[in-house]
Amino acid sequence: MTNMYRTILLALPALLLLAACADDAATPPATGDSLAGQPVRFTATGLTVTPAGVTQTKADADFNTMTVYMTDTDGNTWQADYKNTNDTWEADGDPLYWPTSTGEYTFTAISPAGTDPHITLPTAWMEADLAKHEAIRATSEAESTSPTEDAISLTLGPALVKVQVVSTSGQPVHLIDAPMAGTLNLTGSVSGSATTGIMTLHSPDNIVSEGYVLPAGEGFGFLSNNVYKVEQKPEAGNILTICDDEEVEIINCAEAGKLTWPTGDPTKVLITGTINDDDMDEIEKHKDVITHLYVTASINKGEFSEGYWEADMSHDDDDPSSLELVCLTQATHIWHGAFSSCKLTTVSLPKATKIESNAFASCDELQTVSLPKAAEINSAAFQNSDKLTSICLPKGVQIYYNGDFDDISLLLTTLFLSNCTEEDFNEETYKNYCGITWQTIHYGYTGTGDYLDENNYTGHWTKPETTDTNTPSL
Repeated sequence: MTNMYRTILLALPALLLLAACADDAATPPATGDSLAGQPVRFTATGLTVTPAGVTQTKADADFNTMTVYMTDTDGNTWQADYKNTNDTWEADGDPLYWPTSTGEYTFTAISPAGTDPHITLPTAWMEADLAKHEAIRATSEAESTSPTEDAISLTLGPALVKVQVVSTSGQPVHLIDAPMAGTLNLTGSVSGSATTGIMTLHSPDNIVSEGYVLPAGEGFGFLSNNVYKVEQKPEAGNILTICDDEEVEIINCAEAGKLTWPTGDPTKVLITGTINDDDMDEIEKHKDVITHLYVTASINKGEFSEGYWEADMSHDDDDPSSLELVCLTQATHIWHGAFSSCKLTTVSLPKATKIESNAFASCDELQTVSLPKAAEINSAAFQNSDKLTSICLPKGVQIYYNGDFDDISLLLTTLFLSNCTEEDFNEETYKNYCGITWQTIHYGYTGTGDYLDENNYTGHWTKPETTDTNTPSL
């Protein structure tokens, strides 16, 4: 781990407050110095992510704009925005200028341009916070640089550590002694540890909780039903994935196509990193023994769009799969028949937008399905899943089977509307949503916690007792 990453921590009161004292751009004084008034030039070679040692290109990381801060030894600070055009950084407006041909200056940068350089980490993470902090990358304090005609090299890296906690208990997850309090500043270094506290993570479903912490301290614990200690130091740029079930085998695929299965045929597996077609083939080889499949890895499918899950985990009726739970946090598109005839009881697909035909057909133990982002569900996707009682869907989902859910049993009674506010909800519109006569509908999702937990919704509707029993349209 480079010193650059270690310095991106908490700001000290004695450090410069960039937002408070920064001018729009450095205005050169009228001097006869040879470099005075000349624009400062920059080169940025990409984002180095450790510890995997993978270098992301600017395009991979949306690293196309940045704000650069220039500080002299007296504490004066100027700033200017830059954009990347054909691998050349050009000022988006007035550039930074060398005030004189002497002196020393410190440069820091943050991407994307216009990001507040003073980032206060929340004590409770919501989905919007995750999206906001996902793209923030910054340099550490650079060595003081004398004026030069050469371009100054800026290497940007992620400033925060992403934490994913797989909680098999389904309980709320809190980080304890987490380096999270205070303000992240892009200049200066910090002596000692960052301020620690308790952070409540955001749960995109009832299985995986996510949040960001500062890259400081020697580790921390997390709290669900029990307290576990993370023995490794959270390093900047790292995605730290941990689980509260000691039986879960964590398999990290640091490079797509290089998934190595552990010995002993574990039944509960958590796959991190990046996977592709070859890795999916490797997963399929072990489908006869896997009971719990958690995949937080990015899915790179080559000719298919990213997030396309094509691994065949299905079995026939005479030889049912042992798979009981599947959680694919990055999958956006589930191939037809992928999980048919499995012993699944729980399916969690927080980002899936399209479910192909027969994807979960004949999963006769399936009870709950979370599809909060689904846009399209094709024919017989859940055919003969005779114990399915509750499902999370967004408003506007398209069901392609005679316009409704004819292929789901009479037991489907509870609907969780993931993106329907209290203002949007209308009884006449949703009481027969997708062709089902619902007994209970929960709406007004609060943005945190399990999508299938009624406590995370502000509005609730119950079918009047005098109406007919649940009967699907034919």
